[in-house]
Amino acid sequence: MGKFYIQLTLCSIVLMGLSLVHCIDQDPIAVEDWFKGINTMKQKVTKLHFYFHDIVSGNSPTAMRVAKPSSYTSLSGFGNVVMADDVLTSGPEANSTVVGRAQGIYASASMEDLGFLMTMNLVFSDGDFNGSSLSLLGRNSVLHEYREMPIVGGSGVFRMARGIATAKTYSFNLLGDAIVEYNVITHLVSFYNIFSIASLPLHFPFPNPIFFHLSSPLFLSCCFFCYYQNPTALLCSALFCNPNTSLIT
Repeated sequence: MGKFYIQLTLCSIVLMGLSLVHCIDQDPIAVEDWFKGINTMKQKVTKLHFYFHDIVSGNSPTAMRVAKPSSYTSLSGFGNVVMADDVLTSGPEANSTVVGRAQGIYASASMEDLGFLMTMNLVFSDGDFNGSSLSLLGRNSVLHEYREMPIVGGSGVFRMARGIATAKTYSFNLLGDAIVEYNVITHLVSFYNIFSIASLPLHFPFPNPIFFHLSSPLFLSCCFFCYYQNPTALLCSALFCNPNTSLIT
């Protein structure tokens, strides 16, 4: 009988892991439920550091011009529009770990100096932020040492995010290729509180699961029942409903 309880416990752990594959359920009903609990959620500051590789030369560019003025030219390149799918890495080296992509548009929007309008989705593919994205919209004065651009939103664990991205050119060559260092600081809703009991449509039938042994039939039955109704509820039970718990550091 003891082995049976152990097997059920292991199964519950596997099911809990499955519920975290994409971090946040993105179907319309789940999004609506998320908004219903938004007043109970807590915000926290998250810092990100990565390198943006903008390659315009060679046989495999990651950024290319898609529009230009037909009859106007300027030293600033005013009117040129570039579409990018640039690699984001953990370090400045080309072979460092890929953590995501910068997908979007940058366009020369200044007649007098080199100033780009940046409209980018920073799409992450590594670690806790895999599958989530941040939306960047702002002015990039590329000749300045530091350029500050707003983070205006996001998806996944970055829902409702707001913050600042600071860019600094790491290297640049005569072909136009650039590596840019980014430091991003954002306010986002705490990962745990997204899944807080208060924000879920299904509540556990007992006030605090810590009173039940993890291998007890009652606890495991509740786990499987709640997973069937709403997979994220299983995570909440495993964290013992602690409102101060967060899985993002």
